[in-house]
Amino acid sequence: MLIMRPASSEKLLNDYFSKCKPYYSPVHTLRSADSEVNQEAAELFRIGFADYLTGEYQKALNQFSNAESVLTGKNPSLSRSVHFYSALSNLALYRRHKSKEYIDNAIHSIIQAEQAARTSKDELYFFKGLIYTIADQKEKAAQAFQLISEQSRFYKDGARMLKTLN
Repeated sequence: MLIMRPASSEKLLNDYFSKCKPYYSPVHTLRSADSEVNQEAAELFRIGFADYLTGEYQKALNQFSNAESVLTGKNPSLSRSVHFYSALSNLALYRRHKSKEYIDNAIHSIIQAEQAARTSKDELYFFKGLIYTIADQKEKAAQAFQLISEQSRFYKDGARMLKTLN
């Protein structure tokens, strides 16, 4: 008899960070940087994203913060990417240091990413749910997981996480 155990938030977090892979391609984000200020922000984001991919999460956060400071607010796609990868960088730093500060920062960043996003929010809902699970805010985590569409590649893991919350 096969017994399926629900996934733990720590296991899923380890799974998602084991290869340090991006969760969506920011290429379209960088192409949409039309103004001079947005181009500067896009370049800062590129540098931060490269740091993120090599596991230099603190450096990445610094670049994302710099990108955020020059953004004009007229580029929601770039803003979404900056905040999304800030959240993921904070999650990675939480894994290393187990500091509540990183979870609090991740929550703040993922909410900002969600506010900036116009479409494709499933990955945001998944990571928002994961962050809230780690922060022991189960009701908010459940709400986020329930928003993931069934067609999403995050649906299966979100449903598994939802079961662990009950």
